[in-house]
Amino acid sequence: MMRTLRIALSLSLIALAACGEPDAPDRGPGAAATPDGQAYVADGTVLDDGEQVVLCLGVVLQSLPPQCSGLPITNWSWDDVADEEKAADTTWGSYRVTGTYDDEDFTVTEPPGPHEVPGDDPTDFSAPCDEPEGGWSAPDPSKTSDDAREETMRAARREPDFAEAWIDYLEEASAEADALDGNVILVMAFTGDLDRHETEVRSTWGGPLCLVQHERSYAELKEIQRGLGDLGYDTLYSDIDVIDNVVEVGVVLATPELLRALEGRYGPGAVEVHAALRPVE
Repeated sequence: MMRTLRIALSLSLIALAACGEPDAPDRGPGAAATPDGQAYVADGTVLDDGEQVVLCLGVVLQSLPPQCSGLPITNWSWDDVADEEKAADTTWGSYRVTGTYDDEDFTVTEPPGPHEVPGDDPTDFSAPCDEPEGGWSAPDPSKTSDDAREETMRAARREPDFAEAWIDYLEEASAEADALDGNVILVMAFTGDLDRHETEVRSTWGGPLCLVQHERSYAELKEIQRGLGDLGYDTLYSDIDVIDNVVEVGVVLATPELLRALEGRYGPGAVEVHAALRPVE
């Protein structure tokens, strides 16, 4: 069985603040008040700068002490938790918190617990094509160099229907070597005619090739990402998932109004929403 080590050649992530004071999350109509009796749970950093205690949302600057912006917590007590850290006038720690949210503040309703990181599966960069009969082969070994691959990808990115490209290693050991020549499957995704693209790609690439049909081009995904703020809803971050061909967005609450607005503008499945506050069933 072919062993694979997956690597993305290009992934898009919006620029989050890397230094200085982090921006406060823009809590717009997507951050509607908590329905009566509804409790929410969140895992994250709680930070007390001596003036205010907040549940950090979005990026946490890894300075000493750390810095973040988020939801003010109205009734936090450090006596209820352990393992907090301190530097200067700031106290912080990572916890699972449960409480209510009124569009401005978070109120803890249960004792905080240990921070739990959601079990996200690692991104699978394996070639999504069936292995050809007889195995992956190079029709033209003279066109399997790094230069040939890079030339092929540059040409593909100029195509209006280009969605993304990445590589899958034929052998895990090849990933540890400096040279990739002849040891990779080139995966290329387009929204248009794959037969035409295969002919064009084969003019410069002679190694193993997997062509994939995607619904949205990379340009379309970037346009969706840029337009998220125009809806007037709070956003914490956004990212382009080139494998699943979607835009991911982080929000405070995934309200029904927000989900309807995103689907109405961009269509079903174009935007995947990740909420910082998750309703307690």
